[in-house]
Amino acid sequence: MRKILFFLSILMGVTAFSQPPTNPSTAVNIYGIEGDRASLSITRGNGAARIVIIKKDSPVTFSPVDGTSYLANTTFGDGQEVAPGEFVIMSSASNNVTVANLIPSSTYHIAIFEFNGSGITSFYLVSPNLISSFTTLSPPSVQATSSVISNLNSNTLSLSWTPGNGAYSIVLAKEGSPVNANPVDLTSYYAQNTFYQVNNGPAQIGVGNF
Repeated sequence: MRKILFFLSILMGVTAFSQPPTNPSTAVNIYGIEGDRASLSITRGNGAARIVIIKKDSPVTFSPVDGTSYLANTTFGDGQEVAPGEFVIMSSASNNVTVANLIPSSTYHIAIFEFNGSGITSFYLVSPNLISSFTTLSPPSVQATSSVISNLNSNTLSLSWTPGNGAYSIVLAKEGSPVNANPVDLTSYYAQNTFYQVNNGPAQIGVGNF
């Protein structure tokens, strides 16, 4: 009899303290979008934690199940696959996450569910939940043109050009021969407009291209 009462006491405690949230996450700010990554800042609901699921090309179809925990990883494809192509990128009390390993020029859909508890005491607010989507950056399709060198003297010059349709431009220079290397996609480069200060430094692409 005591064992039965003890079990009932535990069960009542779980029921009392692990109930589904009643308010979903209300907004998500998707920022820092690059070709291979993006960051999410979530306006949380009243759950103790939230789970974020992401899918490429089409909306998330999965809904989390009470009494279940899910393994998250911020590298797309490495978290638990809860449905075909649907991966968990966050399952925690945080409201910020950055997801990596994305593909340029692709649309990703996310679904965010509030929950309380953990493991067998997890209770999810399945409906309503928050959904959103974003598209990773695409490479420009129009190259810069009409470069003009002016104010040339022994150790300085001015350079101007007509931009293409990219958001930014990268300028390479090489001493003694034409530039013979190209920047690599999904790579950031340090720039310095004093040529000798970057010689053999982190801004070198290939050999001698700065």
